[in-house]
Amino acid sequence: MPRSAFYLLPPLLVLIIWELTTMNHLWFVTIAIVFVLSVFFYIRARQKEQKQQEAADTKKLLGNIRHDLMNHVQVLMGYQMMKRGDKISDYLQRLSTQATKEREIAELQDEELAVFLLILSYQYPQWEWDVQKLPTYIDPPGKTNEPIVEYLSICIQILAKMGEEKYDWQKVVLQLSGDDQTNFFSFQVYSAENELLTLHVPEGEWTNLIDQYKQLQLEIAGQQRLTLRTGISR
Repeated sequence: MPRSAFYLLPPLLVLIIWELTTMNHLWFVTIAIVFVLSVFFYIRARQKEQKQQEAADTKKLLGNIRHDLMNHVQVLMGYQMMKRGDKISDYLQRLSTQATKEREIAELQDEELAVFLLILSYQYPQWEWDVQKLPTYIDPPGKTNEPIVEYLSICIQILAKMGEEKYDWQKVVLQLSGDDQTNFFSFQVYSAENELLTLHVPEGEWTNLIDQYKQLQLEIAGQQRLTLRTGISR
């Protein structure tokens, strides 16, 4: 139980005393003050706990990023020791391409969506992630009314269920695209050999998923692409 919850004990006792006793005006004022102060300290303690949790999450994320950077440095140093300048050039080009993709995601107007997409590989490390923002994607000015991050999280949960005990799942490509009226978030899964894999869901189970998440506009195209439609118009 969070430590902040202990601040709720005095208000609870106040309510019990209120029910069990007949109080005069002074008792009423005293208990009202205790109640207000307890709620105040609870809110302040809760905010402190949330800040501490956010700091812990940020520290963990930065540690993961630092680990990835060191991996890149070690790879480049290995190629340098082997005097493989061609490999160094290819590797740097891949890093540059990835950085360009991440910059495009970081420039999304919906900051919550941008952060979610940028840290996918740390939140869901069981797969390699490739997030691609296509030119047809419509970037709304600011946060939309639809909880897109929540919807995408549900899609990933569905993918994880599909991928149970499928050890050939190596990489997930998430494409952001759109048409005249709608944005699309499409998931495709690839093997280590870069082969596009099938997303197989039994018909009955897919029907249950659609019923469970009626608020989502989901479809599977050709058993190879899981697509979420959003109601964002141009």
